[in-house]
Amino acid sequence: PQHPEVEAADAAGEKLPGIAVMATLVPGSGALSGTLTQMTGDNGRAEFDDLSITGALGLYTIQFSAPGFTPVTSNPILLLPAIPGAPSTTITSQDTNP
Repeated sequence: PQHPEVEAADAAGEKLPGIAVMATLVPGSGALSGTLTQMTGDNGRAEFDDLSITGALGLYTIQFSAPGFTPVTSNPILLLPAIPGAPSTTITSQDTNP
């Protein structure tokens, strides 16, 4: 799976550590879970390595924002049904007899 990574830099292109970057789901009809705020490291990058989307099947995007910066939006993400046996798919049930 791919993990979104966002870079913060000033107008001169200097990488900025210590910037809080927030992830939100667009449209808001689904749910985005995981660590929704990450700090940029010494390299000016914030990596979101545990995000997941739940909701109706379809297209979603993730918007990344930080105070004082223009928000950026991911490429479209197509949410499909889970494929049994796929290595990156986790199926969870509260039913003891799924």
